[in-house]
Parts: sequence; structure tokens; C-alpha cells
Amino acid sequence: MIRVLLVDDHRMFAEAIGMFLSTEDDIDVLEILAGAEGVAERVRSSKPDVVLMDIDLPGVDGLSATRQVLEARPETKVVLITALSDPDLALRGREAGAAALVPKERAADDLVEVIRRAAGVDEPVGPYLRLLPPAAEAKRATLALTPREVQVLQGLVDGLSTEELSARLVVSPRTVQGHVQSILTKLRVRSKLEAVVTGLRQGVVHLRATERRAHR
Repeated sequence: MIRVLLVDDHRMFAEAIGMFLSTEDDIDVLEILAGAEGVAERVRSSKPDVVLMDIDLPGVDGLSATRQVLEARPETKVVLITALSDPDLALRGREAGAAALVPKERAADDLVEVIRRAAGVDEPVGPYLRLLPPAAEAKRATLALTPREVQVLQGLVDGLSTEELSARLVVSPRTVQGHVQSILTKLRVRSKLEAVVTGLRQGVVHLRATERRAHR
């Protein structure tokens, strides 16, 4: 069993990825932390095989936290996840000691494979930062969502409430609720969180750095 600790301050994304990883028989998500404060102590106590570390964190950033994790427990592997597009992140991540970097828009497609490789279950990630290919084109047609429903689903990814979505789309809260119900029906899921996981996995919606919302 691969023991995973997730550090990300974007609540909806973190919960979606946590639920997604929990469907894998060989991955155990130990905990989701909203920030890197105290992460070294958590790593010492819980002894994860892999830490999924967001780079853009409040307070202690993900690169500094990566160094703290590896100092606290060198055998733990750190996989960086990011919504940022800074080309220097590859070099900076490698210098911090990370095993891999996964763009958040690719997380649903590539994260399981990278975790297994980092943990040594599959072909190991080399002693360098492994950059993954760019995101695939959105598969909107396969999900049969209307353009408006895609906008609503993107709002859920962005962490917006019904009222905030209503204001963004200039429609009534009841209309938003109707779109959400239609999305759940079309995706054959029971919750907004499951809809977000499916949307991210299919490439219909993406985590956007400009829309980050801290949830405490």
C-alpha cells in the first residue's frame, strides 16, 4: 500500500484528488493539509511514501516545504503539483529534491502513474524532475454537457457557491441549482465533488491559477 500525504490549500481540488486517489486499491490517502506549516512533523509521525505538494501555498511555499520533508524523512518522495506555468519551476523543483512535477490540469490523467513510480512500485522516477506532456484537448462532447453546464462545472472547480455562481453567470440561484442537477444526471454521479473529479479527469474543466480561492 502506498501511503500518500496531500498538501494543497485549494479545498475543492484537494478533496477531489483525495477522493480520486482513494479509488485506487494500492493508494492510501493519509491526510489532506491546507498548508505546509508543520508538514515535517506530520511526515515524521505518519511516514508517508509520497507527499503531493502544491507549489503555490500560503506561508511556507511548496519548494521550501519539499526541502523540509526530505530533511525530516529522506526516504519519502515529493511529487510537486501546480497550476502555475513558470518554466523555471522544473529547475527549482529539481534543486529542492522533488521526484516529479505534475501540472494540476494533468493530475487526473497522470498522478496515479507518477505516484506509483515515485514510490518504486512501477518503473522508478529518475533523480530528476519528470515533466509531463501538456494537457489533452477537452472532451466536452463525450460528457454531453452544454456550454452553460461546463461554465457551472468550472465554477464548482473554482470553489464558488451557488450564490457566487449566480452572480458570475447573471442567472438566478434556482437556475444554477437546475444546471448542477443536470450535470450530476449526465455524469451519473451523486455529488458536486464527484462531478468535479469527472470533469477534471475528462479535461472538460481545469484548475486555473487565476481563480485560486483559499478555503480555511
